[in-house]
Amino acid sequence: MEVLIGLAFPVMFLAGIGGAVIFGVNMHNQTQEAWRQAGKTLGVTHSPGSLATPPRLQGTVKTLFVEVTTIKKGSGDNNTTYTQYRIHHPPAGPPMTLVRQHALSGITRIFAGRKDVLVGDAVFDKTVVIDTDDPTAVAAFLNPTRRMAVMSLLEHWDHASVSERLIEVHRKGTERSTEALVANVHRLVDMGLLMSAPNDVDVALQMQAQGDLAQAADALHEINDTYTAAGSPNSFSQLLEAEARVAMGQGHEAHVVLASIDEDRVDPEIRAWDAFAQSQPAPPHAPLPSPPEIDEPSADVDVGEEMVVPEPPALPESATALDQASVIADLFESNRMGYEVEERFLEAYEGTTVTWTGRVDRMRAFATDSDFGRTPGIKATVEIGQIGDGRLVSNRIHAVVQLPEDAAVARGDEIRFRGTFTRVDRYMRNLFVAHGQLAD
Repeated sequence: MEVLIGLAFPVMFLAGIGGAVIFGVNMHNQTQEAWRQAGKTLGVTHSPGSLATPPRLQGTVKTLFVEVTTIKKGSGDNNTTYTQYRIHHPPAGPPMTLVRQHALSGITRIFAGRKDVLVGDAVFDKTVVIDTDDPTAVAAFLNPTRRMAVMSLLEHWDHASVSERLIEVHRKGTERSTEALVANVHRLVDMGLLMSAPNDVDVALQMQAQGDLAQAADALHEINDTYTAAGSPNSFSQLLEAEARVAMGQGHEAHVVLASIDEDRVDPEIRAWDAFAQSQPAPPHAPLPSPPEIDEPSADVDVGEEMVVPEPPALPESATALDQASVIADLFESNRMGYEVEERFLEAYEGTTVTWTGRVDRMRAFATDSDFGRTPGIKATVEIGQIGDGRLVSNRIHAVVQLPEDAAVARGDEIRFRGTFTRVDRYMRNLFVAHGQLAD
C-alpha cells in the first residue's frame, strides 16, 4: 500500500504537467486561429508563432502599414504579456513623442535635462508628456483633431505612444478575439489617417470650439458622408459627430451615426457611447424651456406699484452645487470618460437655472441659431473660469449664452447672467445656457 501511495504522487505530478501542456497547446491554437482569421479579414499577412515565439500580423490597411504582435514587459518570471499595435502614418509635424503623464514624469524629465512642453490646453498638458526639440512647431501641429485623437488613445489603452509618424498602443494580455483584433486595427488606422491629415475635420472642430455645436455636427456629418461615399468611412470622425449629437440632445441621431459604423470597426468606446445614446428617451434631453411670460397688469392694479418677481426656491442642502467653480470642477476635473461626463450632466444639471459671471470673449447677433432656435437674440461666449494655473489661453471654460437681441453687452464686458443650463461640450469645455438674461 505504501508503495502504491508513493507511486501516486509522481503520477499526479506528471498528469498535472500534461494537463498544463495540453491547456497551453489549446490556448496557442485558439490564438493562432483568431489571428489567422483577423489577418484574412484585414487583408494582411499572418505569421504564425509557436509556443516560444509570438504571432504577428503585418500589412497595409487603408494605405497605412500595420504591425500587430505580442511583447513581454518585465524581467524573468515577473513579466506581463501585452498585445502591441503599431500604425505607421505619413510623417507629419516635427520629431516628437507623446506619452501619458505619470507621477514620476516631472522628476524623470528634470534628470534628463528636458523641459515640460506645454501646448496651451490645460487638460492636455496635464495628461500628456511631450518630448521634442521644437516646442513651437509641436504646439502648432497639435490642433484640436490631433489632441482629441491622442487623448482618446490615452483614455482607452494600457500604454499609448504617439510620434509624428507612428501610433503605438498596448493592451494587457494576448488578444484571442478576431473581432477585437480587427476593430482595434481599423480604429487605430482611422486615427492615424486623421493624425496625418486632419484638414476638414479640424475646420469643423474649430466651429465647435467657438460654441457653434450644431454647425460643427452638421459639418462633421457632411465630412463623414464624403468619406463613406469614397469607400473610406472613418470611425473616429463618426464618433466625433456622434458625441456632438449627444451633447445637442440628439441621442437618436447619435445612435444612427454609430450604428452605421461597420461591425468590424466597432470597439468598446463606440459601444459605450451607443449604449448611452440608446439609453436616453427620445429626445434624450428635455426641450429647451420657454422664457417665462409676464402677464400684463389688470386694470384694477396700480401699475405704479413695483412688481415683485419671486426668487426660485432654495436648493436643499443635498442638491448639487450650481456655482460656476463647482460645476467646472465636477464636469471637467473629475477624470470621467466622455459619455460619463454627459451622464453626469443629465443626472445633475440639465434644465437647472444658473447665475454665473464672466467676461464676454465673443458675441454675435442672430435671427435664427442652430443651437438656440428661431427667436432673434445674441450669442455670447463668456469666459467663466479656468482649469490649471491660469497661465494658458485654452484652459479657459466658457459659457455659450443666449441673450435677448436688445441686451446691452459688448466684447470685453464683465457680465452677470441668469439662464437655463442646457448642454455640455466636454471636448471643447463649453457650457450652454439658454434664455439668458442679464442679472444685477
